[in-house]
Amino acid sequence: MRKDKILALAPALMVLGGLWFGVMLPAKSAGSLPGTAASAAAPDMKMLKAEVVLATQVAMPGGEIKATFRIRNTGKTTQRIRVMSCSWPDDWNTDSKAIFIPAWDCVKNLTYEEELAPNSVYEQAGSLQVSSEAAAGAVTFKCGFQPFRGATRIWTEAMTVTVKK
Repeated sequence: MRKDKILALAPALMVLGGLWFGVMLPAKSAGSLPGTAASAAAPDMKMLKAEVVLATQVAMPGGEIKATFRIRNTGKTTQRIRVMSCSWPDDWNTDSKAIFIPAWDCVKNLTYEEELAPNSVYEQAGSLQVSSEAAAGAVTFKCGFQPFRGATRIWTEAMTVTVKK
């Protein structure tokens, strides 16, 4: 295909597929590339609340805890956050060495912008990992969220998991 035809098709491909030079954009944002003046401003992190819902509060060393990771817009205006499509655990961490968010390999990893209307929630199903070195007993920790290339991390309320040997 000739270069001029490819360039003529680029805007349509960007809207339909949302893919432009390895950056994924929702169709409603397809008119601007991340990092340009037309992109959304940084979110007001004071309006966002990080939440993690654990499927269980008991685990073995080396065990997995299923969890739902949420960002809630508590403000009165729409907020936009940039997250990763596959390595989204890079956006999250814990303040504990005993419980952490496991990483995995990504074949295709894209950045995208998630729009949060007032009182809406962005969520991802995932898991936490209990260190194989974790001692038996209660482990209290928080999870933190920092948007892709964001400057501020927001933390969940403290939660406790009981490690049983």
